Amino acid sequence: MREIGAFEAKNKLGQLLDLVEAGDEVVITRRGKVVARLTPPEDAINRQAALEAATRIRLRRQGVTLDGIDIKELVAEGRTYWESHASRPDVTAITMRSRVSEAEALLDPA
Repeated sequence: MREIGAFEAKNKLGQLLDLVEAGDEVVITRRGKVVARLTPPEDAINRQAALEAATRIRLRRQGVTLDGIDIKELVAEGRTYWESHASRPDVTAITMRSRVSEAEALLDPA
């Protein structure tokens, strides 16, 4: 890590960027107080973390199925339950209504 004053940093910005590009960190100070830090950018996408997350998702879904039930059937079941309990909804009815909304969002072609 290199520390440099603001005035000098202004005059040597190109050289500081070269240092940062090479992996160094530069701290810019004004009257002895840190005011900025130049660091190399992190990758916008951490490919390793993304691959690990995808692997965890695949492992979690193993063995999880809808047992041959179509999602549209589940939506219809939830809608029917909600409509029959809408006047005095219980927790199950509210849960079913929530699932209908989520399923409709999944089926939305937009």
